[in-house]
Amino acid sequence: MGQKERKRKAAFPHAAVVGFPSQNSGPLAAVPPGFLTPGLPSAFSALSLSNLPEIFFPSMTGYPNLGLHTGYTRIGHYSSCHSILLVGEGDFSFSLSLAKAFGHASHMVATSLDTPETLNDKYRFAMENVRELRALGCRVGHGIDVKTMTSNVLLCLCYLKFDRIVFNFPHAGFEYPEEDVRQIKMHRRLLKGFFLNAKEMLLEDGEIHVTHKTSSPFKEWNLQQKAERRGLVLVERAPFNICDYPGYFNKRGYGVVSDTSFPIGRCCTFKFKLKK
Repeated sequence: MGQKERKRKAAFPHAAVVGFPSQNSGPLAAVPPGFLTPGLPSAFSALSLSNLPEIFFPSMTGYPNLGLHTGYTRIGHYSSCHSILLVGEGDFSFSLSLAKAFGHASHMVATSLDTPETLNDKYRFAMENVRELRALGCRVGHGIDVKTMTSNVLLCLCYLKFDRIVFNFPHAGFEYPEEDVRQIKMHRRLLKGFFLNAKEMLLEDGEIHVTHKTSSPFKEWNLQQKAERRGLVLVERAPFNICDYPGYFNKRGYGVVSDTSFPIGRCCTFKFKLKK
């Protein structure tokens, strides 16, 4: 067990997911005894819950009578008993599709690289989707770079573990044509950074899901190779059917066409686990 894992277990021995504070969050002194242990980094000692995420969902493992929600619901590859981190969201319609199917989202954290202001400019329904997610109990984070997310202090992601980490249609942005080797290298760097971070946030039997196009030039990103070189192993390559997720609209996310969907063509959800 590495130093980071030992610190995480000392600070949050049963925590799988965190959420963002409510408007009623008070100072650290108001936190119930035991929520913050001596194992928590001293850098957090000066923070209040107005800028420190609150722990809200213990791991299901070993806690069958949490009294949160009984009965499990599935949609696509996901279950309401999974702690789920979604990254790189566009207008948050995928997260909302899961949340509505589950009937709640207290076990979900949904993030985007965009700020709230950018989301509002790019997508007509993004902020409405975010409001619905929060009403269902989902914690939403903005400005989260998947290449550095484990070092994000406000999310405390370096101390958390998830059952599922989901990244749909990763894209590094449009600098060159998709076929250009420089653009392909940008995408490869994005995947490398994502896998390096995501593997640190995965429960022992958890899975990282990346939905990705399998045609050229997208197959040149070497998705599977990038994951395997980061200590992951492919366990399934499942065809992706967007109809399995009602209300989900994939978005281009760029310029004046940000709010339009792109043809997904042939694509799969690649499922990875930690290599043992």
